[in-house]
Order: sequence, then C-alpha cells, then structure tokens
Amino acid sequence: GSPDFLGWAQNFPGEGPGQLDCLVVSPWVLVEYTFEALRFAYELVAVNCGATNWSIRGVGRHFLERVPVHLRPNPDMPPAQAVPATVDTFDVEIEGRGDPRADTFALIAKVFGEVFGLGEDAVPFSRDRAIDPGLFG
Repeated sequence: GSPDFLGWAQNFPGEGPGQLDCLVVSPWVLVEYTFEALRFAYELVAVNCGATNWSIRGVGRHFLERVPVHLRPNPDMPPAQAVPATVDTFDVEIEGRGDPRADTFALIAKVFGEVFGLGEDAVPFSRDRAIDPGLFG
C-alpha cells in the first residue's frame, strides 16, 4: 500500500519520482489500528469461533530492503532521530487471551522489541501491560 496509509508514516523524498529515502512510522497510529483490528475480531468474529485461545501472528517484511523504516516514539523528536528498524523481516506470535487491550499490548511490545529494539515502556497508550483506549488522543 501507499506509505501514507492511515498516516503511519512521514515521507522523505528520494532521488527519483515516487521514491523514498526513509519511512518514519507513527507508533500511535500503529497501536490504534492494531487495537481496532483486534477489537473487531473479538467482538464480531469471536462470536462464532470463541473469544480465547487464539494464536495471533504479526508478520513484517522489507524493513531494510527497499526503504529503511524508522519509528518515532516521541512526537516532538525530529525525524532524523527516529529509531531505525534492526531487522529486515520479523514474524511474531502471541497466544490470544480474548482481551484486545492485553493482546494488542503483547503484540506491539514484541514488534517494538524485535524490530526496533525498544522495551515495553515505549508502547504508547498503555497501562498495566494493556492498551488503554481512554489514553487515545
């Protein structure tokens, strides 16, 4: 999809038309989008499949191959100081507990750790190892 998809990223134009030098991802949009996706799954799909014992998998590709991807944990941080991805690909899996708040936190914390080398304290909108939608701006 487009690098502008859901406002996840700020584009830094490359040498040619349609090229990027760097993609800076917003962790706030990433967390909100992931939470809403899991909330939707639990509220609508889980009715037919059960709400617990799900295996939730996150897969990412090409973090370093085509355009370097960076995460900007602090909105006041200049884009040049954003945290670069440390891997080209990642594949994480968590055991779903039926709680989109806790499951979103667990998934995002693994992505932050495995892809960007950040600790759980870097996950925005979180409290007590769960995402708190009341903290969404």
